[in-house]
Amino acid sequence: MQKQKPMFVLSPCGTSLLTNQGNNDEKKLVRKYANQKEPDRISQEDRTKLELLAKGVEDELEKADLESASKMSAELNSVIKLYNGQLAGKTQDVHMLLCTDTWLGETAAKLVAKWLEGKKNTVVVNRQKDIQTEDITSFKSAL
Repeated sequence: MQKQKPMFVLSPCGTSLLTNQGNNDEKKLVRKYANQKEPDRISQEDRTKLELLAKGVEDELEKADLESASKMSAELNSVIKLYNGQLAGKTQDVHMLLCTDTWLGETAAKLVAKWLEGKKNTVVVNRQKDIQTEDITSFKSAL
């Protein structure tokens, strides 16, 4: 049996994990603060709501099987489909999650990474400076 070459998997990582699980008010908050770089620039009340959302998502992801994880996150859906649902034995592969230069983008990427690591995958989260959707000049420069 021939051993497969290791793969490098680069996945852009947005906030779908948070928005897909949030109620309408939480989705609005995620959209409102999607480009905020630091949590301390968000009102305490809204930050607490977003932190609770992230914790709830983390708890749900912790018990999620492949099918549930696919529905929760566009990023996980892509990785699961890449491997045809066979994540076991792919320990030689490296996954890089390229997230926005934002608090919520990095939060979502870290949650995705934690789930993948729980499946014995090697994951790196890269918060790429200036990637965000608020300022097109910064976005282009970051690319």
